[in-house]
Amino acid sequence: MKNPLTSLLGHTVMYVLLLCPIFSFGQDLHFSQYDKAPSNLNPALTGIFDGDIRFTGNYRSQWYAVPVSYQTFSGAMDMKFFDRNQPTGFFSGGVRLFYDKAGDSQLSTSDLAINAAYTRLLAPKHLISFGVGLGIIQRAFKTADLLFESQWDGNAVNPSLGTQEQINNTNTLFANFSAGLNYHYQVPEKRTSMDIGIALFHINEPDQAFRDDASRKLPQRLSLYAMGSFKATEKVDFGLSAMTQSQGSYNELLFGLSGTFHVNQKRNEELAIRAGLSFRTNDALIPNIMVMYKQFTAGLSYDINSSDFKISTDQRGGPEFSFSYRITKVLPPEALKICPIY
Repeated sequence: MKNPLTSLLGHTVMYVLLLCPIFSFGQDLHFSQYDKAPSNLNPALTGIFDGDIRFTGNYRSQWYAVPVSYQTFSGAMDMKFFDRNQPTGFFSGGVRLFYDKAGDSQLSTSDLAINAAYTRLLAPKHLISFGVGLGIIQRAFKTADLLFESQWDGNAVNPSLGTQEQINNTNTLFANFSAGLNYHYQVPEKRTSMDIGIALFHINEPDQAFRDDASRKLPQRLSLYAMGSFKATEKVDFGLSAMTQSQGSYNELLFGLSGTFHVNQKRNEELAIRAGLSFRTNDALIPNIMVMYKQFTAGLSYDINSSDFKISTDQRGGPEFSFSYRITKVLPPEALKICPIY
């Protein structure tokens, strides 16, 4: 009869090994503050911001209450390229890096990409952007901290025993393509703006398998969203947002509501505070707060699990931080007409 401890060990190993494909093969990294990670939402959002150069950073930590925790980081830079001979449009470009690591196998994903976009003025206050992304993704894992059933010696786990597993490749590298469209509406004097967009990631469905004799396609990810901010009073704005993503069998639907209070509106002394609440259907409730000071923006949110997984996580999804900094160049008056996003 099989030793029950051996069986338990086998199930534990299966748990670790199965979690990796479920959470890492099945879906991309995602952020609750998706509007503060524009390069992850749509390459067409490259250059769609107030200013000339933008730096953004996002960090997400989740599921500390379960054996397989996740650490996710994203950093990006994008900028506009103006041509005075093209007053009805402009090009934008940028670079972004995503990195996450999870589990005892330290399964990591590094994604480095270059984004480019062209924005066209359709009419005063109305713009349309088309963007593309070209990236390289590296996936890797380590076996040093993994335990296998063959390492059970009858009394205890003996790491010195051979694993009897043939693992020849712990690293894989592949190209990745994305494209998207974004519609932008803006009335600066009324503090009103809106973005509606669609993007498709992993258009080429790259093979991300570690084994040469196997194939595992990375499913395409479709992203749809609508985000708007509207002036309510001289000091208060309110925002509405909705976003849905689908990738293979995974689907995400998120709604958000926020209010912004402008503490100081003097030029070069701007200070505003935004508080909001988002809801990811069948998954989490997400309170968030954001501080905007001059060209700096910093945000904090926290996922409170509402799904069946809350039993394992004790309702703790984890914190998420966002940061952005914008640089605005001093342009001559004639150049200001070229850029309708300000």
